[in-house]
Amino acid sequence: MKIKVTVAVAFVCISALGADNARWVDPFIGTAGRGHCTPAAAYPFGMLQPGADTGNKGWDYCSGYLYSDTRIRGFCQTHLNGTGSTDLGDVGFFPFTGARPKDFSSSYSHSREAASPGYYAVELDDFGLKVEASCTERVAYWRFNAKEPIRVARLPDYTMSGADNDPPTVVLEKRFNQVSDRVFEGWAKTKGWTEREYWYVIEFDRPVRLENDIWRSDSNKLQMRVALSASSLAGARANLAAEGAAWDFDAVHREARSAWNRILSRLHVHRKYGDDVRTSLYTAAYRVCFQPNLLSDVGEKEFYSTFSLWDTFRAAHPLYAELVPEKVPLFINSLLEQGRRNGYLPVWPLWGKETQGMIGTHSVPVIVDAFLRGFKGVDWDEAYAQICETLRKSHPGRRKENWDVLDRYGYYPFDLIRAEGVSRLLECSFDDWCAARMAEKLGKAEDAAFFDARSRGWTNVFDSAIGYVRGRKTDGSWRTPFDPREVHHNHGGTGDFTEGNAAQWTWHVLHNPQGLIAAMGGKKAALEKLDALFASDSRLTGSECRVDVTGLIGQYAHGNEPSHHIPFLYALCDRADLAHARVSEICRKFYRPTPDGLAGNDDCGQMSAWLIFAALGRYPVTPCGTEGMVAFPSVYPGVKIRKGNT
Repeated sequence: MKIKVTVAVAFVCISALGADNARWVDPFIGTAGRGHCTPAAAYPFGMLQPGADTGNKGWDYCSGYLYSDTRIRGFCQTHLNGTGSTDLGDVGFFPFTGARPKDFSSSYSHSREAASPGYYAVELDDFGLKVEASCTERVAYWRFNAKEPIRVARLPDYTMSGADNDPPTVVLEKRFNQVSDRVFEGWAKTKGWTEREYWYVIEFDRPVRLENDIWRSDSNKLQMRVALSASSLAGARANLAAEGAAWDFDAVHREARSAWNRILSRLHVHRKYGDDVRTSLYTAAYRVCFQPNLLSDVGEKEFYSTFSLWDTFRAAHPLYAELVPEKVPLFINSLLEQGRRNGYLPVWPLWGKETQGMIGTHSVPVIVDAFLRGFKGVDWDEAYAQICETLRKSHPGRRKENWDVLDRYGYYPFDLIRAEGVSRLLECSFDDWCAARMAEKLGKAEDAAFFDARSRGWTNVFDSAIGYVRGRKTDGSWRTPFDPREVHHNHGGTGDFTEGNAAQWTWHVLHNPQGLIAAMGGKKAALEKLDALFASDSRLTGSECRVDVTGLIGQYAHGNEPSHHIPFLYALCDRADLAHARVSEICRKFYRPTPDGLAGNDDCGQMSAWLIFAALGRYPVTPCGTEGMVAFPSVYPGVKIRKGNT
C-alpha cells in the first residue's frame, strides 16, 4: 500500500481552492523528544483529533504518540497536543484481521505512515491493514482496508493516563448500548487531570456483529465514524446527524484540508525561503490553531475549552488577535462561561472542567488584552466583574490563590506558602496589573489603585544586593542558602519557583520590564546580566523534577514558557541587534523541521506562536494590549499576516 500516493491523489483539485499552504505542514514535528505533539488528524479548533497511539501510559505519552516507538498500541478520538500532563484518549479501539491477537498492537513503519492537516494514515504490519482518519468539527471518520475481513476491538477502559507525578486517568463509570447492527452508543465518566463525562455514537457503513467486545465484519473494507458530546447523548446524535450525512471519507478529508488552508493562507512566507523555513512556520501556525477546542454541540452557542493559559497568554493569544480575530470574542465568551460555571475565571480548563494545572489566573490577561484591542461581542462589564471576583475573593477548590496572605505581606512567605511562592507572586502581579489597566479604562479608580499597588509585589522579592528574586519568610528574611541555578518544580516540591530557577524567573516582570531594568542598575547592568544568563554554563542544581527545563542556552530555557520573553529584553536595553542575534540562535537550535525539532512541550501552540512572532519581528513582552509589543529586526523578513484574509 502506498499511503503517500493516496494522499497526493486526494488533492488533485486543490489549486481550485487557492494556495495549498497545508502542503508545508508536517504534523510529525514535535512528536519526538519532549515536544509531546500528536500527528492525529484535526479540524481547526475542532472537538476531535482522531489518530494512532504508540502508548497511553506515562508522561512521555501526554499526546499518546512517540515517534521513536515501533508499535501502534491503540487508536482514539481525542488527543492533547504538546501538553505537560495527560488526559483524553476517548473511545479507544484497535482494528485487526484474523484471530484475536494476544495483545492489541502492531509494528509499523514511518515509510508507511502519513500525516497532514485533517488526515492521518498508517499501515499495521502485523495485519496488513491500512487505517486512515479524518474529521469534521465534531465527527471522526475512519477508513480501514485489508486483504481479509476486518475486526475492530472495542477498548472500553482506554485513556491517556499519567504516571510519576500525574494522577492515573481511569474510567469511573461507563454505559454501552447496541442500537442496531451498525449503530452503537455509550457514555463514560473519567477521572484524571480532571473529572469529566462524554457521550458518543459509533456508526459503521455496513452491518457488523459484536461478540466479546469485538466488532466483526464480513468485508475487507470498512468505514466507521464517531461523534462525541460533552453534554448529552442527544448532542452526540445531533452532531453525527449534522456532520455525518454521507459515507464519503475523501470529501471529509478535502473539507478539513480546505479549512486549514483558509487559515494558513493568512500567513505569508516569502517564496525566497526554502522548504525548511516554510515547513517550520506553517507547521507552527497549524499547531497554534489545533486548539482551543470546540466543545459545544451543533445548534448550541459556540463554546471552547482546552486553554493552556499559563503558556498561551504569552504569545498564542496575542497571535490569535492577528491571525484569527474572528475567534477571539468566542474564546473570551467561553472563558466567561467557564467562569459562571465555576464561580471564578479559569486557570487551565479542559473539556469544560477546571484542572487548576498551573499558577496564576491567566484568563485575566487574555480577557484584558482583547478588551484593550477593542474587540466587540463581549459583555465587558461582566468580564470585569468576574476579574474582580476572581482576584479578590477566595474560592473553594482553588488551590493556589491565598489572597489573604498576599494582601497581608505583599508576597508569599515561604514559611506560610510551602512551594512556588516567588513564581506565584510574579504571575499574580502581572494579572493584577492587567486588571488595573481594565479598571482605568472603565473609570474605576479605586479598583485600579488596589490592583496597581498589588502588582508592585515583585519588588518585595527582588534582592537588589544580589540581583535575583528569591524567597522570603514572614519576618522579611531571605531564604538561605541560595543558589540561582537550583531548579524547583510544581509537583510536590518545596522551593520558590515553578518549573525553573531564580536565574530564569528573575526576568519575569512582564508588566514592568523597564522597572526591572532600573532595579538591576540600569540598561548597561541589565545587558551584562542578560549576556551572563546566555553565556553561563547550563548546569542545573537541585533534586526536584526538571523535565520541563529544556532547550538551554546558558541558563536561558527555551523549552519552558517563563523564559520566552527574555531575549527581547535586549531591545528594551537599546540593543535590538542583540535581540535579533539571540532570537536567530534560538530559531536555529530549537525549531528544526524534524520530529525532535522542538526544545520542549509545544504547550498548545505557545512554542509555535513564539516562532511566528520571531519571524514577524515583534514580540508581546507585555501580553496585554498592543503597547507591550517589542520590535526587533525580523529573523525572517518577508513573513507577514495577511490582514485582508481575516
